Parts: sequence; C-alpha cells; structure tokens
Amino acid sequence: MSFQYLKPIEGRICSNYKEACQVRSLLENDEHWNVTLEEAAIVHSPRMLCVFVVMLQECALSNPNQLWIKHQESLSEDILHQVRIQQRNMDLEFSTEVSNEALIIIEDKVRSLGGSDLKSIGLPQPDRDSSTTDDAHRERT
Repeated sequence: MSFQYLKPIEGRICSNYKEACQVRSLLENDEHWNVTLEEAAIVHSPRMLCVFVVMLQECALSNPNQLWIKHQESLSEDILHQVRIQQRNMDLEFSTEVSNEALIIIEDKVRSLGGSDLKSIGLPQPDRDSSTTDDAHRERT
C-alpha cells in the first residue's frame, strides 16, 4: 500500500498525513494542554506565555495553532494591560496588534530556547514591521 491510501477518510481527502492520523485518532490530541492553558487563565498566571512557549518547544503539540486561536486573548492579557497603561486608556480592547505583540514575544522566547520561527511550528508568523512595542518593553513584558 502507498501512503496515499492513508489520506482518504470517509469520503474526504485529508490535506496531509498528520491530519489523516488525527482524524483516525492515531495521534494524541492536545486536550490536556488545552486544560493547562484554561487553568492558567483562570488563575491569571503572569507566566502563561512562558508555559505556552515550553509547551511549543517540549511537548510535541499536535495542533499548536488551534491552541493559539483558542487562548490568544488570555495569552495576550498582560500585553493588553501594558498597552492600556502606556496609552492611559483602560477601555482598550483586545486587537490584532496585541495578538501580534504576543506572537513576537513567543517567537523570541522560542528562539532563545533553540527553536526557529513560529511558522515552522504551525503558528502565525508575527509582523515585526508593524510592532508598536520597542524591544526593551517586550523584554520586560
């Protein structure tokens, strides 16, 4: 048999073999990592981004982008708080700029642990050109 026979499942064709294995429940899902991030959000852990970075580097997540999409607001909460203080506007809401800043911090931390860019691990690539936060502030955050 060829690996091509793994992709069709119940009348549909998966885009890659990893997806086909996930649909067949051959791979572990990320539910326990999802619960970990939910618990960190409940207790408002200031280290939530660091936990996520370690998960990305060490835990072989099956779908890191899905975890990012689900938890990006809580992962970016500290950044939003800092922006509110900087701009003296506590009514600011979560935005793509805040999300982008979180992705930049995540990517910097992943690289500091020996990883590469976020795109290679399945997350959106941050737009460093549109960053509104300087490097010193990002390090403090």
